[in-house]
Amino acid sequence: MLSLKLTTVLLTTVLATSTQALYFRLSPFTTTSTYSPTESHTVTFTINNPDAVFEQGGSYARTCNITWTGCTPPPCWTSCNDDGLSPAYYARVLPSSSSNNKFSPEAFTLEVEEYYVYRSSARNNATIYISEGENGYACSRAEEQSTTCGFAEGTTSDLTATYSVPSRDNVCAY
Repeated sequence: MLSLKLTTVLLTTVLATSTQALYFRLSPFTTTSTYSPTESHTVTFTINNPDAVFEQGGSYARTCNITWTGCTPPPCWTSCNDDGLSPAYYARVLPSSSSNNKFSPEAFTLEVEEYYVYRSSARNNATIYISEGENGYACSRAEEQSTTCGFAEGTTSDLTATYSVPSRDNVCAY
């Protein structure tokens, strides 16, 4: 009898602590860069964690819109259409290391974070390397005045979960 109870407790513990593989889904995803009359850039996407249950932050979608003028993206995090409900998403763009800190829609890094609270604060985050010609990411150019890029079918990214975290700081003030 003790053996059966111990087996039941162990099995219940294993089932309660195992989690399904979570990931971020970004779709649609578009990058637009205009070079004339002034240089400006926009990275727009809808993000969610489609297989997450409530205890993992849920599958709620948010729209992210990161916009700036000039060649260097802001170093701060942009809040993604935060309605004050859990989860909250943040994103920022980093130029590729080969571009001398200048943004290029053809190759860059996107960092995304999802914050939520269930018993304790938690963060899911991912760093996504984006490059023209990889994973369906393609660009079209309008002479030398603009470039538009995107994923035809959206994209997914594995994420890392961290628990008992402080809320996001260094958020852009617009």
